[in-house]
Amino acid sequence: MDVKRFLEQVRDRSWYKGQVVDDRLLPARDAVQKTPDSPLHPALMARLQELGRWPLYAHQAETIDAVLAGENVVVSTPTASGKSLCFQIPVLHVNAKLDLTLFR
Repeated sequence: MDVKRFLEQVRDRSWYKGQVVDDRLLPARDAVQKTPDSPLHPALMARLQELGRWPLYAHQAETIDAVLAGENVVVSTPTASGKSLCFQIPVLHVNAKLDLTLFR
């Protein structure tokens, strides 16, 4: 089911009327890639490169820098944008016994 049809069906439900006040289709944007300012563990960097996940997206690099600096962070981005890596990478980085086989 496409999103437009789904929204139409939701809007038609008596219990949901008036709750969707706006929907927009935003044009695609080019990805912005960035390297974190914080140097990452060399084995982690190598694995990210092997997996084709380097360089990171800008929101990932900025989040990793903030997390490693001890800041509180909330990441709100679309589905499948790499939010999980924002928190997995710092955990793997600070873990003295990196098990990069878990990072797939």
